[in-house]
This record gives sequence, structure tokens and C-alpha cells, in this order.
Amino acid sequence: FIILLLFFQIEGYAKSSSTSGAIILRMPIDARNVSLGNSGAGVAGFANSLENNPAVLAYLNRINLSMSHISILSDLQMNSLLYSEPFGKNKSFSFFAKMLKSDEIERTDFISWNQYIKTGTFNIKDVAAGLSFAHKSDRPLDLFGKSVTASYGISLKYLKSQIAEYKADAVAADAGLFFQNIMSPVSFGISVLNCGNNLKYISEGDKLPLTLKAGFAYCNTELSPIMVCGDIILLRNAPIEFTIGIEYQLSNYFSIRTGFDSRNDIDVGYSAGFGVSMPLTNKKTSLLNIEYAYKPFEDLGDYHYFTLTLLY
Repeated sequence: FIILLLFFQIEGYAKSSSTSGAIILRMPIDARNVSLGNSGAGVAGFANSLENNPAVLAYLNRINLSMSHISILSDLQMNSLLYSEPFGKNKSFSFFAKMLKSDEIERTDFISWNQYIKTGTFNIKDVAAGLSFAHKSDRPLDLFGKSVTASYGISLKYLKSQIAEYKADAVAADAGLFFQNIMSPVSFGISVLNCGNNLKYISEGDKLPLTLKAGFAYCNTELSPIMVCGDIILLRNAPIEFTIGIEYQLSNYFSIRTGFDSRNDIDVGYSAGFGVSMPLTNKKTSLLNIEYAYKPFEDLGDYHYFTLTLLY
């Protein structure tokens, strides 16, 4: 019911002429997400999908600790940290933080239309941090004649942004639902992301990138090495967009991925990457994952994402 109410709120915002700020909230937290086109509202059991739908965290079966570094264009970098842990039989929580920072930018004061002076340098820094909680149903539910497991999840986030001496902050929340048919490898999820107050520096405030996502995933590792996922996205001030991702597991320890995200203004929405897993114990219950993703941006440069994840 809450998600439906927020959907109509997003529809109203989509007709507004205002712009959305807090670009860091739209940037994926790790490489696996990027290589799959930032699809994940219907993908369960992976902590890196929490920014697509916090409800998927309820299906975690081990502790997840990951660190990522992202090189963006030539003068921007983002670093992130994610810790997720299941507790009990059907609950989990996560802590995540990320920081986007620019190199020093030359500061220029204009005197007239053809005269200016250089007055030093400044930089841009955004920091976002949050907590997530997810809970899965104790027993299967009867939904439209199907036996399904279901979960819900919520995230609370704090954002602080600084451009030169100007600062702003905001508080935001995510909420999501997830459903998986017990007799089918197909799952579904729906979420509302980045619902919060404006990011206000001086007098005018930028609205957060309020987003509705509905996604699916096909994953049956016992019968097929292929996982397919996709999302339909309604973002503030934008038409309906979509993402899709494909992962092919070449072995138990190596996967390749590709994806497409239609939300790129310069029409380069493709991404690709791979993941390597290395067992840390003889029992193979602990793994070190190395993830890489590549995303081209033509003349603006390329994105390179690196993530190290410890599962135990």
C-alpha cells in the first residue's frame, strides 16, 4: 500500500520541471551491479542488490564484507564499503557507506563577459551512509494460487554534500517487497528508492532522485549456468526506462557478465565485467570474490569499477 502511494507521488514529480540532485544515490555500490546494467530489484541473495531493493537482503546465507573503488572520468573517484549479516532464520541487516570526491578544480571569478581571474581551487565531495533491515516470511504464502516466499526491506540513508564552501545534507529512505515462487526459478521485486527531503545548499533545493523499480530474475544454478535479470524504472523527471543484465557462470569460480541501462543521456548504456571467486578454506565455505566492471562513456572517458568481497 505504501509503495502504491509513493508511486503516485513519483508520477506527480515526473510532471514537474525541477531537477534531481544527489547523483551519488544513483551510482551503484559495486562492480557486479554495474556489469549487470544496475539491474537487481528481483535478484535475491546478493548484498550488492540492496540499493535496487532492500527486501532481497532477507535471502542472504552468509556474512558479506565488500570494498569498492570506482574511477569515474578523469578526475572523480568513488569508494564504498558494505557489510551485511544474516541473523536468525529469516532476517538480515546491512551497513553501507560511499564517498564521491573530485580532484582539485580550478576556481575562476568572472569580471566581465571576456575577463576573468583565477582565485585558487576547490573540490566536490558527497558522502552517503545508511542501514538496511530485511525480513522474510516464516512460511510460504498463498498468492494468486501460487506458493511463494516473500520478504520486505527498508533502508535509512544520510547524505552530505559539499561544493567548495557550500554544504547541504538530506535524509532518505528506501522500501521494497520481494516474491519468489517456490516451484519456479523466477522471482520478482518492487521498490521505492530515495524518498526524502531536498538537498539545499543556499536557497534553492534539489530534489532527491526518487525512483520506482519493478524487476524480475531467472536463476536456476542447478539446471542452467545463466542468470537473467531486468528492471523497469520510473525516475523523477524522466520517462520510463529499463535495465537488463546477464550472467554466465563458466565454472564455480568464474563468471562473465554484461548489461544495458537505458538511462544514459549520451546513448552508451552498455556495460560488461567478470567475477573471480577463490576459496579461503579447505571446506570452501569462505570465499574471496574479485569483481570488475567496465562502462564506456565515449569522449567523456570510461568507468572502471573494482570490488573485493569477503564471504564467510
